[in-house]
Amino acid sequence: MLEPALAADAARRHGLEEPSRSADRMLLEAAAGGDDGAFLCLRCLVSEPLEQKVRAIHRERAQRHDLDLITLAGFVLDDREQTLSYQALCKLPENDVRPFTAQVVCSYDGSKGAGLPHWARTKFQGNRELKAYLREHGVLLISSWALLKDSSPTRVREALELFGSAGVSMERALAVHAAYRQGQPAAKAVYVQRTGKSSGWVPDDALLQQIAPDQPPVTTRQLLETIDKAIRRLLTQQGMGSLDALAEQGQELVDPNSLDNAFQSGVEASETAAEQLANIQAALERAMPQAVLAALQADQPKWARSPERLQTWRLYSEGAGQRLIAESVGHKQGWVSKLLQEKQLATSIATAAAVELQRLPAFAAVGRSVAGAEQLVVALRNHLSSSEQEGDIAPLRLAVAAALSRLSP
Repeated sequence: MLEPALAADAARRHGLEEPSRSADRMLLEAAAGGDDGAFLCLRCLVSEPLEQKVRAIHRERAQRHDLDLITLAGFVLDDREQTLSYQALCKLPENDVRPFTAQVVCSYDGSKGAGLPHWARTKFQGNRELKAYLREHGVLLISSWALLKDSSPTRVREALELFGSAGVSMERALAVHAAYRQGQPAAKAVYVQRTGKSSGWVPDDALLQQIAPDQPPVTTRQLLETIDKAIRRLLTQQGMGSLDALAEQGQELVDPNSLDNAFQSGVEASETAAEQLANIQAALERAMPQAVLAALQADQPKWARSPERLQTWRLYSEGAGQRLIAESVGHKQGWVSKLLQEKQLATSIATAAAVELQRLPAFAAVGRSVAGAEQLVVALRNHLSSSEQEGDIAPLRLAVAAALSRLSP
């Protein structure tokens, strides 16, 4: 959260003692009139609900989904106490406004009925980079009932085919889901009219009975929750069905830190281990250069005005850890993690290589199992990010070094 010194001075000048909607309006008018101190004050105000949201997500989901608090905070709490021009930033496309607190304030529309703190939390959940990070870790910031409402029959069918429970009839599930989508808007409208808010709605027994009159409401609720879990797994490719859960069900997992014994139970015995590893290496070498180069080229336009971004990539390619990189370039570790997006990049490469490998006869058995396909991607991803021997540099870092040599003048 921002240090309040300059912001407090602005608050004193405008005679404000505590946050309120009227105070927000006064500060917005002052910022629009060129008072950059008032703009800073607003950025400080929105940093508090943003910090609360970050801590709430970390508290609720960190252990299960391996979320890093610093990385989470880095997506939205990237502000420093400095004067910025509200007038200048408001002329930019919304997604180009930085820091994120400034984006929140510049995009604020009080006519929609939300106060600035609620607006900040809403913008938080819509942050694209944050959503990508959370999805990579199996987290979707959307309620089950909203996700079900927003999911098409095609998505539901695909989710149930891949991740559905054996006891769930596809026809029955699709019919119940369709009835839910049809009945949900009217039921929620009644809730909004009664409570004055749109969040917190859940289907009551009356709606559940209407959806499926031939079974108890609790059974309908359980079916909808099963569909929700399948959709989340489809959208995150992990989520509710983690590899740990598969292990608990008795499905043998490979050692994700080594490819030496990868998929011995899933790969056909017609190939030797050396041949299997050669195929794996070849698939990765075909998928990796293009993906890494594309990631660097996407960031390259920012290097001229932010040379520390290029330095971050160089240090990463040389094997430096994120903490050391952060200290070297003068940023927080969350900023480095957000820039590199190592896990996301490694996953995309691993997925492309896995798709290629599953076309080979030796790996066909792996592709016939959802669990096996997940294991393949996880093992490849970890291989890319981890060195095989102490002192070695991981393959993904070497690929970044090669891409940098192509881009350097």
